[in-house]
Amino acid sequence: MPDFLSFILFPYIPEQSSSDTNQRPYKRSPSREFEMQQIGLMRRIMQQAGPENCKLYITEWNNTISNRNYLNDSCFRGTYLCKKYRKFWIP
Repeated sequence: MPDFLSFILFPYIPEQSSSDTNQRPYKRSPSREFEMQQIGLMRRIMQQAGPENCKLYITEWNNTISNRNYLNDSCFRGTYLCKKYRKFWIP
């Protein structure tokens, strides 16, 4: 049994396949509760697979996967992460 499981978390959801080859295979989630929904899904998967008592670590987490996004190089990124952390993990 592992000591912990790690996941990455970015606000994208898979797009339905289409014949358009220029279409991206994902789109941004419109949900403001996306992170909590995904963490709940991760916990349910862990319960079904067996390691439900393992620690869950989110090792990569941000509002975009792009490293060329100007918001990643601004105060916005720190503010975004603090806001999400406070909202979801501090009682």
